[in-house]
Amino acid sequence: MKKKKVWKRMALLMAASMTLAACGQAQPSEEASSAEGAAVQETQTTSEEEQASVDTDASDVKVEVFLTTNWGGELPPEGDPVEAYIEEFAGGDWSLTLPVEGETELVTRFASGVAPDVIGFSDATQVDMLYDQGVLVDDWNVYADKIPTVMENMGETQRAILTTEDGKLKALGTLPGQQKFTFMIRQDWLDNLGMDMPTTHEELLEVMKAFTFDDPDGNGVDDTYGFTAAGGGGVGEVRNLLLLFGNQSYYITEDNTVSHPVVDGSFKEYLDFAKAMVDAKVINPDWYTLGWDERKPALYAGSYGICWYPPAALLSETARNIEDSSDTTMADAWAVMDPCGGKALSKAVQGSLLSVSAETAQDSAKMDIICDFLEKTSGFSENYLGVRMYVGMSEYTGATVYSPTNVYQYYDSSREDDFFTLKNAYGGIANWGKLIDCNGGSVIMGNTKEPDYWSERAIQLNEDVDALETWPNEFRLYTPDPTLANNMDSLLQQFEISYIMGENSDYDGFVNEWLSSGGQDLLDGAEETFKRLGLME
Repeated sequence: MKKKKVWKRMALLMAASMTLAACGQAQPSEEASSAEGAAVQETQTTSEEEQASVDTDASDVKVEVFLTTNWGGELPPEGDPVEAYIEEFAGGDWSLTLPVEGETELVTRFASGVAPDVIGFSDATQVDMLYDQGVLVDDWNVYADKIPTVMENMGETQRAILTTEDGKLKALGTLPGQQKFTFMIRQDWLDNLGMDMPTTHEELLEVMKAFTFDDPDGNGVDDTYGFTAAGGGGVGEVRNLLLLFGNQSYYITEDNTVSHPVVDGSFKEYLDFAKAMVDAKVINPDWYTLGWDERKPALYAGSYGICWYPPAALLSETARNIEDSSDTTMADAWAVMDPCGGKALSKAVQGSLLSVSAETAQDSAKMDIICDFLEKTSGFSENYLGVRMYVGMSEYTGATVYSPTNVYQYYDSSREDDFFTLKNAYGGIANWGKLIDCNGGSVIMGNTKEPDYWSERAIQLNEDVDALETWPNEFRLYTPDPTLANNMDSLLQQFEISYIMGENSDYDGFVNEWLSSGGQDLLDGAEETFKRLGLME
């Protein structure tokens, strides 16, 4: 196998969570896959005979993968088994680029005439920008017969989003999925205080007060808060309280019109609750400035009663950061919080977005290799699990566990060698695998390759999240003008924090300003999109 060739400029961004939470579209078996509506490949392995029949010149075809994703990893060290694995089942001589400034460097590459082959995008606006310039493959429908599983797993909705007015498919998407963020609550504190799970906003605020002032952990020390956020200079997770009152963005009303929480009043209800919470001093006082990682030690130590976090990440991180992980008290301490009259985060309609350069599309040998790779790694195929989670590489991985809606991969994080350090292993999961990631599998790193109580509890909590009713997700089909959207979000954030801190209470005035400054244009754009997709009359 040829030596790996990698671009040395790398992103040094590591994820806050050491667990990748899962989407609800997993394919643990053919029966389950059929029920979920996801395609399953008839053949998921490459036999020795098939591999031997591959044209020997195929190994000389160079394929560069360039990731612009805003959540990156580390370039793997020499001897990366994942690259060798890809070259074995798909052919070609593959390399990986993880740039420091993804979009900027990608645009520079195209402008310099040295476009990468396969591009993994962080959002749809990047796809639109480059496609409109004519530098990406013109129409993926041309390759539909080579990637039937990919096309089926994309689903009609995602294909519709990525289809131009003249019927061309401008990019591909993986099986839709997202991390399982939700509100987690200390069930043990509720039990200690003789309180029930809150189901209304009023009850929730009372629980937060009790968690803050009534010594819920019984240690006799005033060291707890009912709610926590890590704004890092913004409202942070506080904004997610909006889910308890209404939809998080643009949506279609029962009257067949488009609305938004700012204009339907649910955003004001959220602001009133958030202000009451801050006024009652039931949130950590540094919530606005505290960074995500800075907040973690106190979270693991059990200082907070309610947090916004993926449950599997919360438990696996806690287990690795306490003195004695054999003490599973904190595994039972957390529960998924009732949405208190609201609903859970809306489901994703897109997976990871990817495409190839127009130049690459002219190289039939290269496209054959790329299409073969994409087809073999679509859904939860054996090759997907190998690239995304190292499944099948027994020297690095442990058990693979399937649940009704997820797949989990175990690692022994105590194992150290030239390749498998915790940093390299997790960074590896965040590099090659991000090209095809559908957030449909959780990586659980512990001190064992086999499930333990912490991970079993995490799996159960993930299933509890999947059982929650979710808000409609029409807004995920709408990609507004990025400049206008950013300007409007800045306007919203400025008023949001000023209202919560008691500096500006003129909500009606803000609504008028929001509409006149571009909010009405965004509403009109959402309506146009929803009608084009056949969601409105």
